[in-house]
Amino acid sequence: MKGIIKSFLALQGYGYISGDDGKNYFFRSRSVSTDHDSIIDGMPVHFEERATQRGYEAVNIFCEIPSNISSISYELPDRFHIFRDWVKDGLEVLEESAWEVCGRTTISGESPEDAKDEMIERAKSLGANAIIFSRYNKGVGKEGTYKYRTHHFVGVPVVAAKRSHNGQYTKEQLAPIIDAQAAQIKEHAKWRNKRAIVIRLLIYTLLFPSTAVILGFFYAELPLAYCIAASIAFLGIDLAVFIWFLPSTENGWWLRKR
Repeated sequence: MKGIIKSFLALQGYGYISGDDGKNYFFRSRSVSTDHDSIIDGMPVHFEERATQRGYEAVNIFCEIPSNISSISYELPDRFHIFRDWVKDGLEVLEESAWEVCGRTTISGESPEDAKDEMIERAKSLGANAIIFSRYNKGVGKEGTYKYRTHHFVGVPVVAAKRSHNGQYTKEQLAPIIDAQAAQIKEHAKWRNKRAIVIRLLIYTLLFPSTAVILGFFYAELPLAYCIAASIAFLGIDLAVFIWFLPSTENGWWLRKR
């Protein structure tokens, strides 16, 4: 009988064939007489049907494999996937990144899903459509005397696709893009961190001497009570600069080498 491969899970070693008679046939990889690594969804096959207690099964399967394996096309998954280990569901990794992406919560009230969503958005910005080797850790944050739970996700971004006889993409079209994008982002982040350090030094250099000069003027011209009030006000301004206006030196923290 003739049919086409409806689905094949290489890691599990089984799949289903849609026969010309309209029935679905279960099959195991050991029943395929051709190279298992070349099996793709939608591939025409010849097989012998057999009825079992669990349903219909295909045996003695022969696949019509293209002579040039690089011509096989791929379908991209319709959603973003996260795996704790390797990819599943018949997906194949076309690019495994040398980088890891991270997501974390830093304020009270944020959930693990917030950290996971941040990790996903970071991976998407690199061109990935899946994450493998995902890991989750909990920590403790602090706001004054109040402690709260923090959440941290990390994983390896990948480009994953499924081989298909009617796929829209070739392997060349899904060529590696993650590492090149990651290296560019990390290099830009290093430059921004260096600039932030220089700006901080300039602020420190200008802020403290100017504050000392102004306070010296107040102490020389005004009563002690006014001088104390002025000192408190300027210390508050300095503190506001430190907290809100200094540029961050954590640019690119979410991207790190494996």
